[in-house]
Amino acid sequence: MYGLPCDVCAPLKEQILVWLFLQVSSRGQVVAAGTQNASSFSLTPTVSWSPLACVSVYCILPDGEVAMDTAHIHINQHNYGSLSWSTDKAQPGEQVSLTVTGLEPRSQLGIVVIGAHDDAPQGRLDLKVEQECNIRMLTNARLYQNNKPGGPTHDGDVLTVDKYWSRWMDATESLLWFDTSVSDETWTSGNIKVPDGVASLRAFALVMSDTLSLKFTPVPQKLAVSKDFSLTLDVPSYLIRGEEIVLEVKIINHLEHDIEVIVLLAQSEAFEFVLADKGDVSVVNAQKLIMGSHVSASALFPIRPAGLGEMEICVDAVSAEASDSLVWRVLVKPEGVEQSFSETLFLEMEPTKYNSSRSLSFSYPPDVVAGSQRAHVAVVGYQRQLSYQRDDGSFSAFGASDASGSTWLTAFVLRCFLQAQRYMQVDQSVLTRALTWLLKHQGPQGEFREVGRLISTEMQGGLDGGSVGLTAYVLMALLEDDSYVETHPGNVSLAQRYLEDKVSSGAVVSNYSLSLVAYALALASSPVAGAALDELGRRADYRDGVMTWGSSAGLESHDWQTRSAQIEMASYVLLALYRRGSLVEGIELLKWLSKQRNHLGGYGTTQDTVVALQALAFYAAFSGATAIDLRLKISSPTSSFMSHFSINSSTYLTLERQEVTGVGDAVLNVPLKDSQLISHTGMVILDVGLLSGFSLSPGAAALTSLIRKVEILPEKVSLYLDSLNKSEVCIRLPLIRDYKVARVQDAVVHVYDFYEPTRKAKRTYNSDALQNMNLSYFCGETCDLCRPGLTLSVTSPLLSHSVSSAAYSFICICLGVTASYGVV
Repeated sequence: MYGLPCDVCAPLKEQILVWLFLQVSSRGQVVAAGTQNASSFSLTPTVSWSPLACVSVYCILPDGEVAMDTAHIHINQHNYGSLSWSTDKAQPGEQVSLTVTGLEPRSQLGIVVIGAHDDAPQGRLDLKVEQECNIRMLTNARLYQNNKPGGPTHDGDVLTVDKYWSRWMDATESLLWFDTSVSDETWTSGNIKVPDGVASLRAFALVMSDTLSLKFTPVPQKLAVSKDFSLTLDVPSYLIRGEEIVLEVKIINHLEHDIEVIVLLAQSEAFEFVLADKGDVSVVNAQKLIMGSHVSASALFPIRPAGLGEMEICVDAVSAEASDSLVWRVLVKPEGVEQSFSETLFLEMEPTKYNSSRSLSFSYPPDVVAGSQRAHVAVVGYQRQLSYQRDDGSFSAFGASDASGSTWLTAFVLRCFLQAQRYMQVDQSVLTRALTWLLKHQGPQGEFREVGRLISTEMQGGLDGGSVGLTAYVLMALLEDDSYVETHPGNVSLAQRYLEDKVSSGAVVSNYSLSLVAYALALASSPVAGAALDELGRRADYRDGVMTWGSSAGLESHDWQTRSAQIEMASYVLLALYRRGSLVEGIELLKWLSKQRNHLGGYGTTQDTVVALQALAFYAAFSGATAIDLRLKISSPTSSFMSHFSINSSTYLTLERQEVTGVGDAVLNVPLKDSQLISHTGMVILDVGLLSGFSLSPGAAALTSLIRKVEILPEKVSLYLDSLNKSEVCIRLPLIRDYKVARVQDAVVHVYDFYEPTRKAKRTYNSDALQNMNLSYFCGETCDLCRPGLTLSVTSPLLSHSVSSAAYSFICICLGVTASYGVV
């Protein structure tokens, strides 16, 4: 601990008198240094040494050899005093308090109290820090390196701190927060009423002061909530309409004697009792349990959701000595495959008109799932990449796990960071390292080639047998910062001449590449930019007076959403026109681009959203959007819905949203298929919806050369696939049953190109056994285990009516461009 001296012993093999040179470093900085003429001495750690100090001692022997050794000292800065409850155990409703001692006056204290329904994971939660000592030597002496066992084994200046509280917070619920300034060495809270429905309370503290810096409790202080019996409910986070579930209410008797407990499930319009279908059952929502000392039992209630939305489940348990209750909410989703549609209006007022009316109508397919329609109306104004950076400064889709950085992705990130640094702090070393890596890969003619694997499908199709599109993309990044033009004029001018020659010779075949070139040359104030725009005008398909361009993804999309490549091309043309001062020529394209926005205000991908919003923002700034003063009234002729929006200089950057009853998104019970002529994709996302009551088996979906990243959510598993080509691939995903769900509805599998999400396919899957299974599978043909009105006597230490977890490995998803995308 800092403030307490520690002894350092550096004995030499031979008893010779030499000076010992010492250096103490922590967190990449030298925090202490000095010399000693004795082999044993003491050091007193300070706050700056935390959390781990690297003490290096070396000397120069008479023969010129340098002898050196290091030691790591863990500095415990967390124990600033104590945090304690007024008692170790309390009953629900009892008043308790918290006390913190050992504080420094004028400290800032923060405390969070969380309630746990069961015991959170135990174990040691020490702060783990690994850090190199950051010693550099320049010497002509004989220097030998000896790797000490047990020391840091990684390279570079890395500081790794394990998270403390996430392990506790995952299974808990925040109840109270304290944030206060303290003037004394001791602080005591007011009375805290112990809530019902939790097994324990845990408190964490953070303290910040001038001399002691930031400190916190590494483990929570626990207050056990003692009960005669405890009550928990085993239920998934969501169900699908049409499914049935056995609610399992678990009760534990904590007393030394037997008790009789009556369990009541409150009746609700949100669900139906399955046993109500049986004529011999009069009471469907109550069970009586006779439980022995320190045993557990379950009361089972088979129910069927009756509607959509949030279903509230209320359970009460009553005995002669005590009672307990809990409330749980489960989301009930509609069956089928969800589809959405969005239409955007471009609102403009003529100077002499003060009122304008526009109408929208939506129609639904005949097989729309009943009750699933919903709509939102929104008024939209114009308004973690570092984890993917590699040691050499480049960026790639999967960071250090990729074989090489990506030229395209590095240029994309560099450009985004350069644009963002006006509004947020960006580490300049990140920019410099990325720029250096890019320039190192410039060719002799000024071209830039993809060093890694190009994950953007459209850029793959836009290479034109060379590197035109990629060179234009990198040149745009270089021209984002004027200092780069001054510090690297040769690289910039070489890339510019390369693009000018390609345009002049007519070698740019791809419309996508040509749009990139047009904007890059417009940024460089090149006269050839006009020739590129003229050529784009000749190639355009005019629809309702608006220019659009085809790409490798095709011109038409099979749903309402415009292809990302078309959004990008239109945006780059708009930006090129803006840079050349041809604003009037871009007005119709501006209107078209505005109307392609989705309900969130963006577009299909990060890539097209970034460049489209940049184009729209330039035109909005030029048009004087701050002078806006509009009032909108939105109504529905089929209902009483009416909403008012106001857009003015203070709200035009704000998203305003209202839900409309009776119209909007539709959920369709049909799969979709897209057919496009491509040989292989870029990065592909595979979203596998999980069947209700199931979860992915631990250890499944391991990372491979195909599966580069896995994200697991309660309702789905997302696999990031490197690419798909003509070869079919099968991915096996074993599932485990966690909850007793019968008549399981179909789950949806969605696969799409990350950079062109309109290139997609959807399918549903299920199992005949699960789909046709009824609740008798879980509680017996006569439903004796869940029949209300029966008394269940439990005397063994543990009773469980649960069917053992069943593993299902029937989920075998076969993917391939041939199957999903119709490759030729």
